[in-house]
Amino acid sequence: MKRVNKIAIIGGGISGLAAGIWGQKQGFQTVIFDKNSAPGGFCAGWKAGVQQVGFCFRGLIGTKENTALNHLWRETGALGNTLIIQPESFLSVSENDSSITLWQDLERFEREAKKLSTEDAPTISMFCNAIRTVAEYEIPVQKPDELLGPLERLKSGSKEAEKLLQKASEVSMKQFVNEFRNPLLRRLFSSVQPQNGTFALFLFQYAMFVSGNCGLPVGGAAALARRMAEQYQRLGGVLRLNATVEQILTANGVARGIELHSGERYFSHWTVAACDPDVTTHHLIPPHTELDKNFQQRYEDRLHNPIFTGFYCVFRTNQDPGLMLHMQDFEVEPFSIGKTLINRLCLIQSSYDSQLGQNGNAQFVCPIPQAEESYNYWEELSQNEVLYEAETNKIMKKVLEQLQKKFSELDLKPVCCAAPDFFSRRFGAYHGTWSPFTALPGNKYQPMPFMVPGVRRLLLSGQWMHAEGGLHAALIEGRFSIQRICHNERLPFSE
Repeated sequence: MKRVNKIAIIGGGISGLAAGIWGQKQGFQTVIFDKNSAPGGFCAGWKAGVQQVGFCFRGLIGTKENTALNHLWRETGALGNTLIIQPESFLSVSENDSSITLWQDLERFEREAKKLSTEDAPTISMFCNAIRTVAEYEIPVQKPDELLGPLERLKSGSKEAEKLLQKASEVSMKQFVNEFRNPLLRRLFSSVQPQNGTFALFLFQYAMFVSGNCGLPVGGAAALARRMAEQYQRLGGVLRLNATVEQILTANGVARGIELHSGERYFSHWTVAACDPDVTTHHLIPPHTELDKNFQQRYEDRLHNPIFTGFYCVFRTNQDPGLMLHMQDFEVEPFSIGKTLINRLCLIQSSYDSQLGQNGNAQFVCPIPQAEESYNYWEELSQNEVLYEAETNKIMKKVLEQLQKKFSELDLKPVCCAAPDFFSRRFGAYHGTWSPFTALPGNKYQPMPFMVPGVRRLLLSGQWMHAEGGLHAALIEGRFSIQRICHNERLPFSE
């Protein structure tokens, strides 16, 4: 059978680049279209004047050598010969002159937590043992679930870890926090993620960190995306930047290609939409197209499918922060951002990586979580540029004041701030979020559908397809898209 030739890929983020790389490897002719001037999506960051702002992340899952996921990252060229830095701490929380830290050294955390609260010792032991179990978990990357055979399904993943994660998915973070009596431990676990989300997500993330499978590649997310783009182009792929897709061309219920904002058309046998699924389904395909009911429910039932966004403050300093921990959460004088009362801040510093700073400056970021409702506030406020700028400047000043009180030894200078609506405009992110819908305990997890029933030969791809989201999920889904195309065309997928 003659091999299908052309695949149009919408979005040059991690998932789009991954689909392009594996598409080229399988002999397809792929073209990636991205509306921005640099590849990477969120990873590319943005310019604030002359300053390049890098989108920070806690760590890249898949940095541990000799794991299947690490092999995939290396196959895409994402890691190259890059040094991987392993921060010693996941998160440090302080309150009332006391502090507690989630260390990469789990034994150290266990000792310090039990010394802090002997009455919580049994709960601490149970938690640490759960982390040890999940730390052995190997993320399944071989094939999409629907393409796994019975024997492949039996071999995939760690069954003990999977059972533990399944059990943890039925527990909310709030329920987990309430297992502790010590107020500082309760504060620590209240700070890691939204309290209505499942305990399983935090358990997974911290376990990957403890196992050494969640390091920080030097150069950050933007450099990682650039390396993938270079690998894609070496394989013969075409990367079209500043190329905004206006619509997906369809005929008789089949995707036939794309049309750019300029009016240019590109016809293809398959289309992979590696952009935000809301953009694809509500803007790019014809109105009234039949959608998967499970997909529609996520957007219609906001109560049971919440998302979280954030207000992003970026600072710089040319001073050496010394032994300052990677990420710290601390109490501040209450103030408001939009309709959200803020009484704590989290500061992430990147002095460990000279490539993330410019002219000897280290970058510091305060990502301030916001409920979805705040997006509407900022969207409305953005209609008045004067009021919008005044409000963002006021918040930036307030955050800087709080940081100067906490870290008086650092001469922090403001770089920029970004409200939720900025991420929506810049990156097409649904309501400004940078993560998928939050999985709630008691709700049976239903994977996001990768197909649109009303449009054949169109595949959805990206981190939204996975419950935990993240760059590793985007990578895996990009590869899965090409495996699905090969399967549909009855072509072998060459490993």
